[in-house]
Amino acid sequence: MKIAITGAKGTIGQILLKGLAEHDLTLLDLPENDLLNYESTLETIAGNELLIHLAWDTENENINSSKIDQKNTKMYENVLRAALECGVKKLILASS
Repeated sequence: MKIAITGAKGTIGQILLKGLAEHDLTLLDLPENDLLNYESTLETIAGNELLIHLAWDTENENINSSKIDQKNTKMYENVLRAALECGVKKLILASS
C-alpha cells in the first residue's frame, strides 16, 4: 500500500515508520515539505492510498496554551483538500 505520512520525523511518526516499513511510504516533513504550500502538498501526496496527518507545530498551540496557531489550521486544510483532490482513499488525522 502507498502511504503518505506528514510529521514523519516526530515521535509518533517514527513509531509508525517501524510498523509500516513493508509499505511504500512517502514521508512529508520540514524542511523538505512545507504543508503551508498547497501545490507542493498536492504534488507530493498524489498517488497515495492512505494519508496519515501528524504534522503540527506545538510551540504555540499545545495542551498548555489556549492559542490557535493559524499555520496548523492551514496545514490541516491543505492536507484535507489535497487528499480529496487526489482521491486518497483513507485519511487519518491525529492529534496529541
